[in-house]
Amino acid sequence: MLREKTSQCVVISGLSGSGKTESCKYIVQHILSRSLSVETLLNMKINQVNSLMEAFGNAKTYINNNSSRFGKYLEIHFAPTGNVLGANLKEYLLEKSRVISHNNDEGNFHIFYYLFAGLSHDMLVRNGLRVPSEHRYMSHNIELAQLDSARQVEYRKKFQMVKQSLITIGFSAEDVQSIFTILSA
Repeated sequence: MLREKTSQCVVISGLSGSGKTESCKYIVQHILSRSLSVETLLNMKINQVNSLMEAFGNAKTYINNNSSRFGKYLEIHFAPTGNVLGANLKEYLLEKSRVISHNNDEGNFHIFYYLFAGLSHDMLVRNGLRVPSEHRYMSHNIELAQLDSARQVEYRKKFQMVKQSLITIGFSAEDVQSIFTILSA
């Protein structure tokens, strides 16, 4: 890119469960690590957005436990010197219907499970949330809705990561709380 002074493009395609999400994550990390602005807050924000997109846009399917339910177009902008200037991310084809309807052996978007595991008891009560299996949108997959202790620990960590990622990319603590309240509705 620096040598040729032309824009570059990487297209990742493949069958469901073939590793497109992970490949994209590694490619972005590699490109950012090779840029001349390696340890910047901007690079960290770009990497954090990937984990947020997974939390809000990925779900368990019968083929893949972390299936992207959307398409993503990411542009990373560089200065002629190789420094990262910014990024644009566009999602498309989000499977919105998954929130209210999905197969019994599949899950809702990950963020809903993270909420149940990560919100304090007081926040769960304040937001009107009980156990996941009592909520229509969460009860399609009883195995997922019943958060066993190992899954609870994993999802609690991911909830904290989502919270931190939102703050890192510029949301205030109040904004983050509002997001969780809206998701709880």
